[in-house]
Amino acid sequence: MLVLQEEWNREELLKVRFTTNAAAASTLDGGEETSILIDRALEHSAALDRSHRGIDDLLSHGGAMLDSLRGQRESLKGIQKKMLDVASTLGQIAALKRLLTEATPLGITNDSPPPSLSGRNVLYCDEAD
Repeated sequence: MLVLQEEWNREELLKVRFTTNAAAASTLDGGEETSILIDRALEHSAALDRSHRGIDDLLSHGGAMLDSLRGQRESLKGIQKKMLDVASTLGQIAALKRLLTEATPLGITNDSPPPSLSGRNVLYCDEAD
């Protein structure tokens, strides 16, 4: 449908005979032909104004989208920093857990003194007392 409208508009434009105002004034009615030329110029000007406003709207919408994306980028940077902090903390916890599990085979339990102190005169306090 749009293609047909474009073809019709093209044909109508090709049918129009453009002349100078002096030549248009020398026709039968004179003034009527000039007013038709002015009306077409006004329509053309109005169409250009609408196109101009449409492009301005498009540019402002694109600028707003870019501002929004910049804000989202800043938010994501903050989230990334927090996630890296959490990952670092989890890595430290994992390292501590490995150290603790490596210490268990040495015989350290809750109810006996550490093996390095057994056989010496060391006072051992049991937490259960």
